[in-house]
Amino acid sequence: MTWTSRRHFLGYATVLALAAGARATPLGQPLGLQLYTVRDAIAKDFTGTLRAVKRIGYARVQTNMSLAGRDTMQLRRAFDEAGLGWDTAHCSNAELLSELPRTIEKAKAAGLRYLVTSVPLFPANFRDVLAGGAADAWKRNAELLNKVGGEITKAGLVFGYHNHNPEFRKYGGVTAYDMLLKDTDPQTVKLELDIGWMVSGGYDPADYLSRHPHRFIILHVKDLTRDFIPNSTGRMTGKPAGSGIVDWKKIFAAARKADIRGLYVEQEAPYQDTPLEDAKMAFDYLSKFN
Repeated sequence: MTWTSRRHFLGYATVLALAAGARATPLGQPLGLQLYTVRDAIAKDFTGTLRAVKRIGYARVQTNMSLAGRDTMQLRRAFDEAGLGWDTAHCSNAELLSELPRTIEKAKAAGLRYLVTSVPLFPANFRDVLAGGAADAWKRNAELLNKVGGEITKAGLVFGYHNHNPEFRKYGGVTAYDMLLKDTDPQTVKLELDIGWMVSGGYDPADYLSRHPHRFIILHVKDLTRDFIPNSTGRMTGKPAGSGIVDWKKIFAAARKADIRGLYVEQEAPYQDTPLEDAKMAFDYLSKFN
């Protein structure tokens, strides 16, 4: 077994071991936390925050390929030491376009399995998307997603696209999100469904999970208030999961029939208490969900 293969094996083994000791969750999977939720605490006390996340009960984390001045392998070591699984990373446009071969190499070395873009690959400036990009821009985005997804798939990894709510702007009566579903290759471009952002855009995550069960592989478990709904301008008022307006019973019923491989809590500001306290509220709700 090569060192790179060994890293892959150890990454999977860590997740499986954590799953065995994790509390029950709505999908029977170990519950993770997207570290964007606690980014301010991470910046102040990286190691202490990871320990706090583990104490809450989270079994794994999701983050970028670099964080708080640490590169991918330093993050792998830190997460291993904290007892937190890590198989999914969000990547920047540069990492997926001009630096893709190196990104794939780093991901494999760190034992990652899933690489996700959380913004369109075109146009490069997300502010342009929020301002109301043209339908042609979304088509160009789909072309780039197919290209990148093809290379990542050939390398033995899985590529995914994470939505916000500009994807639910309509062009000729069709949302940009539905354009992406139609124009991207289902074999090489999977989807990370951000539940809160889809709800904020005025659409039903359970409906999409039911109609496209094999496209979605990761869920961002995110709740919110009724403020600004519907909108496609990147606005949302966050709440800890279980304390907002999302119908989790309906969504998890649909998700059980889909190919979900990862379940990550994430929260947008403002926070009810501190980000870590809100992350605990979400964990407690989800671990007792039935």
